[in-house]
Amino acid sequence: MIHSHWRFSLPARHLRRLAEERKIAWLFWEDTFTFDERTIHGLDNIAAELERYVATLRPYPRVLLVPDHVVRLVLRLVRGALRRALRIAWPSLNR
Repeated sequence: MIHSHWRFSLPARHLRRLAEERKIAWLFWEDTFTFDERTIHGLDNIAAELERYVATLRPYPRVLLVPDHVVRLVLRLVRGALRRALRIAWPSLNR
């Protein structure tokens, strides 16, 4: 999903600005270590979590996010209207 839209991943400039030691992670532990992992169900919830994560590390400017949100909303409304129009025009396709 992170490759499906730019808002789900960090900008390339984020990686370029990281110090070398932050670009590579090593895991060394003795005896045990602890971690916490949340399970996220549903594409909408996954999308929201990815957007939240990106926004906490390196948020995109609102000048990019707001127009993108408007375009996606308009496209979703147009697709819905077209689906309804097709169902009404050709009821036999709904089977």
